[in-house]
Amino acid sequence: MPQFTDWAGEKIAYKTTKDVNDDGRTEWWCYIDPHNVDEWSAFGRGKTAAQALNRARSQWNLYDRQP
Repeated sequence: MPQFTDWAGEKIAYKTTKDVNDDGRTEWWCYIDPHNVDEWSAFGRGKTAAQALNRARSQWNLYDRQP
């Protein structure tokens, strides 16, 4: 399973999926499993898989840094 490194140096598992909307537009979603328990949460979407991953990483870091 692919992983990215978050702000604290932790490895976060992720997966991306492609979805074609009713109007024919392609959209990518990035799901993360931050606790490695096979519970996936959508954290990013974009026009490409890389964009979805970048948004998921950014959103996870914002969420994880909350006090």
